[in-house]
Amino acid sequence: MSRRGGVRRGYIWGGVCALALIAVVGLRVWAAAQSATAVIADIRSVEALARDPERLLTEGAVSLASTRQHLAALRGDLWPLPAVGAWLGWLPGYGADLAALGPLLDASDHTLAATESMLVAAGPLAPTLRALDRAAVTAPELSQQLAAARPSLEHAQARAEQAMLIWEQIDPEALSPLIGPRVAQVRSLATLLPGAASLSIATIDLHASLAPLFPLLRAGDPAQLLAGDSATLTSLTRAAELLPLARASTERAADDLARAQLDGLPEGRQAQLLQLAELPGLYLAVISSLEVGQEVAAIVTPILAEQHGGRPLGAALASGLAARRAELDGARLRMGEVISAWEQVRADRLPQPLREAVEQMPARAAEAGELIELAQLLPGLLGAGGGRDYLVLALSGDELRPGGGFITSAGVLRLQDGRVAGLSLEDSGKISPRAGVASPYAPEPLGRYMQIYRWFLRDSNWSPDFPTSARMAGILYGLSGRTAPPDVAAINVVALQELLRVTGPVAVAGEADPISADTVVAFFERHHGLQNDNSAPVTALAQALLDRIERGDMALPALLKVAHQLLDQRHIQIAVAEPAAAEHLAGLGWDGAVRPGGRDFLMVVDANVGYTKANRNIRERLSYTVDLTDPMAPLASLAIGYTHTGTATGTCAELDAEPASYSSMLARCHRTYLRVLVPAASALLSAENGPSPGEWTWSGLPDDGMVSSGVGEAGASVFATYLALPPGAERTVALRYSLPLTVIEPMEGGYRYGLRIQKQAGREPIPIQIRLNLPPGASVVWASAGPARPGATTFELTTSLVRDLDLEIHIQAS
Repeated sequence: MSRRGGVRRGYIWGGVCALALIAVVGLRVWAAAQSATAVIADIRSVEALARDPERLLTEGAVSLASTRQHLAALRGDLWPLPAVGAWLGWLPGYGADLAALGPLLDASDHTLAATESMLVAAGPLAPTLRALDRAAVTAPELSQQLAAARPSLEHAQARAEQAMLIWEQIDPEALSPLIGPRVAQVRSLATLLPGAASLSIATIDLHASLAPLFPLLRAGDPAQLLAGDSATLTSLTRAAELLPLARASTERAADDLARAQLDGLPEGRQAQLLQLAELPGLYLAVISSLEVGQEVAAIVTPILAEQHGGRPLGAALASGLAARRAELDGARLRMGEVISAWEQVRADRLPQPLREAVEQMPARAAEAGELIELAQLLPGLLGAGGGRDYLVLALSGDELRPGGGFITSAGVLRLQDGRVAGLSLEDSGKISPRAGVASPYAPEPLGRYMQIYRWFLRDSNWSPDFPTSARMAGILYGLSGRTAPPDVAAINVVALQELLRVTGPVAVAGEADPISADTVVAFFERHHGLQNDNSAPVTALAQALLDRIERGDMALPALLKVAHQLLDQRHIQIAVAEPAAAEHLAGLGWDGAVRPGGRDFLMVVDANVGYTKANRNIRERLSYTVDLTDPMAPLASLAIGYTHTGTATGTCAELDAEPASYSSMLARCHRTYLRVLVPAASALLSAENGPSPGEWTWSGLPDDGMVSSGVGEAGASVFATYLALPPGAERTVALRYSLPLTVIEPMEGGYRYGLRIQKQAGREPIPIQIRLNLPPGASVVWASAGPARPGATTFELTTSLVRDLDLEIHIQAS
C-alpha cells in the first residue's frame, strides 16, 4: 500500500468518525432541545396553574412530577457537559453558563422536589380548609389531616434547604444576559421555599398545641380555661407540653424567612410575601401568650379546685395567691415579654380582619398583665396574714363630686384572710366632730355656692386626686372620735351594678325580691324616700354582695375582669398606706391620683354644688383642639357642652321649692363648679361661659361666670368657673389657652406630641373629639390611637372617655 493511499484512507476514516460524532452530538443536541422544550412547557404550565390556586392544588403536584422527569431526561441528554462544564468557565461568552450548568440542574431539581412535596401536602387539605367556614370539619379531623401532611412538608423542608445551599453558590450576575435575569428570579422564589415549608410545619405544631384547649373554648369563653377541674388541668398540661415544639418550629420559620430574597420580585408579590414573613412573629406572640396564660392557669386552677371543694373564695385566694407570689411575679415579668412580642408584630402588613385583631392585642396583653398584678395585690388587699381595715366611702354619681360623688355613707370594712370580719356603715350626715372639736374650714367654693363653711366627712372628696381626698376623709372621720383606718376605698352605684352582673341577684334583708343589676338603682331610690338614713340600704346590699363573693359561686375570671374594669374606670378607688402596695397601685393607675405627666394634659372636673341629683340627667361632651401650626407657640381650645335632659319647667328657684323626693332631685336645676386641669405653665387667653342670675344659685347671689386661673393638683394649672343649667337647657363653656413647649418633643425628622386625658372618678363615659392642627407641610406618620392617614395635615379622633386616655402622635416635618 502506497503511503498516499494510507493517508487517503485515514482521511476517509477520520471523516466518517467526524460525521458519526457530529451525528451523535446532533442527536444529543436534538434530544436535549426536545427535553429542554418539554421542561419549558412544563414550567409554563405550572406558571399558568399558579394563577388559579384551585387547579394548582389539585394538578400542581402532577405537573411538577412531569417537570422533574423531563429535567432528569435533559440532564441525561446533556451528559457529560454538566460534569465537565465546571472546567469550561474560561470560555468567552457562555463559559460561566456552562460552569453553572450542573449546579443549576441540581438546584432546580431540589427546588421542584420541594415544591412538589408542599403541593402533595396541601392538596388533600384544600377541601378541609374550605369546609372550615361551614363548620363541616371537626377539630380532631383537621388535626388528623394536618398530622398526615407533616411528613411531606418535612421532606419539602429538607429538599428546599439543599436547594438553598446550591443556589447560594450561583451568581446570576455572572451569567449571560440570556439566562441571568431568569435565574435571578427563580433563585429569589426558591429562597422562599425553606421559610414556606418551615412556616407550614410551625402552623401544624401551633394547631396541635392549641387542639387540647379547643373543647374548653367551644362556647367561645376563655374563662373556661380556669374552670378548676382535673379535666381542665389535664388539657392545659398537654397543651403546655406541645408549646416548646411549636416555638422551635416557629423560630426556625422566622430564620428561614429572614433569608428570603425579595428584591428581584414585583412589588405586588413582595407585599404578599411580607405578609407571610410577618406570621412567625405573630405565632411567637401567640405562643408566648399561651405560655403565660398556662402559667397563670396552673397557679389559679388549684385555688379554684379548693373553692369547688367548699372553701370560701376569699380565703382560697388570700392563702393560695400568697403562697404562689414568686410564680405570679415570674408570670408578670413574662407578660412584659408578651406585650413586647405583640408590639413587634407589624399589623399593617397583615390582611384584614387579622390586622384589626392584632392591633388590639398589645392593649389586651397589657390588661392581662394588670390582672396578674391584681392577683399579686389581692392577698394583701384581702387581709392575708394579719387582717386589713378600710375606711369605705359609698358615693352617689347622681350628685357628682370631684372625688367620684357625694359621700352618702361611710364606715369600716374589716377583712381577715379573705373573709369579711366586720362591716359597719353610717349615714355620712351623722358623722361630725365630737363635742369641743372644730372642723376645718371648707374649700371656698363650697361656702360661696352651697353656704357650707365647715368641712365635714360627707364633702371630704373635694379633690379629684383620690389619695388627697382619702387623707382628708380619714382626718374628718377621726375628728368624730371614731378610729380611721389608714387605707381608704371608695365605691359607687355603677360598681355595684357591674358586680351584680357577675354575681347574679342577691337576697337582701327586708326585700321581697332579690336585688339585681337592673333593680339596684330603683332599690336605692326607694329607700331614699322611705327613711332618712343613707347607710341602711348600702349596708344591707353590701353585706349580701360580699357574702356572695366570699362564697365564690361565680366565675373568678369574670370577677377579676370586672374588678379590673371598675378600677380602670375609677368606679372603685383604693388608697393604701403601705408604701410597696401604694406604689404598685399607683403604677397601675388604680389609686385615683392626678398625674399630668410631662406632656399635654387635660382633666375636666365637675362638682355638683346644687343639693340635687341632677347629674343623671346631664349629658356632657368635649371638643379639644390643639394648634401646632407654630410649634414654638402651641395653643389649645376646649369646648365643654352641657345638656340637661330633664323635662321639668320653670326657673331654678321654682324647681328648688318642690318636695325633695328623689325624682324631683333628678329634675332640678343643675349647678356645677367646673375645674379644668391642664399642663403647668399654661396661660388662659380667653373664655366664654356667661353669667348666672341670682335665682340660679343656691345662695341667691348672681355669678358673673368669669373663669379664674390657679394651681391645682400635682402642680397642674387649673381654670375654674360656675354655671347653672335649668332642665331642657344647653350650655357650652369654651376656653382658649397657651400650652408649654413641653407638649411636643423633637424627634428625628419631626415632632412627637403626647396627650393624657384623665377621667374624673365616678363619671359616666363622655364623648370627646380631639383635633390636632399640624405645622405647614407636616403630616402624621403614626398615632397610638385613631386613624393616621399618610400625608394628612390634621389628626382627628372621636371617642368616648371611658377611662384615662393616653395618646401619642408622631409628626413628620416638611
